[in-house]
Amino acid sequence: MKSVTLTDNQSGKTVEFPLLESVLGSHVIDISSLNKELGYFTYAAISAGINALWGRAHGGANESVVDQLEMIGDVSRVDAFIARAKDPNDDFGLMGFGHRVYKNFNPRARVLKKMRDKLQAELGISSKIIEIANRIEEIALNDEYFVSRNLYPSIDFYSGTLLLALQIPRSMFTPVFVIGRTVGWIT
Repeated sequence: MKSVTLTDNQSGKTVEFPLLESVLGSHVIDISSLNKELGYFTYAAISAGINALWGRAHGGANESVVDQLEMIGDVSRVDAFIARAKDPNDDFGLMGFGHRVYKNFNPRARVLKKMRDKLQAELGISSKIIEIANRIEEIALNDEYFVSRNLYPSIDFYSGTLLLALQIPRSMFTPVFVIGRTVGWIT
């Protein structure tokens, strides 16, 4: 496993730090466990956690879902994008569906869906983005292509539309994700 050496500027203690791509990407070890291995280098753990969440595939995935829903633009275009997602010759991939670790409907996604639906009902929120998301979800949960491949909506699919409904700026989606995890990282 590749690693880098970190030195605590205050104590001078040096530790070998496994590269995030090989440790965090595998879902084998979490940041709080890594923090303990590092001897409670709190700032290193928080920094590592934030860096691990960077990009479209993890911390920014919910933002990517919203970007894709906006690109689809209208419920009338959903079927064409579903067809593209199913076409092995098209490199289009449907964001927010499937997960390389979770091979069933993630229970956390169910909770977020209920929260989003409740928020939508109680506040009377109606938006094109949520309409498009609801149509994609309806198709994917009933289409043999998605069901046979265990391509269920992920937490990113629901959290993106939930955060959007709460009018949280897209640039803050990842920081909101970080806030919820920081307590665990430093325990």
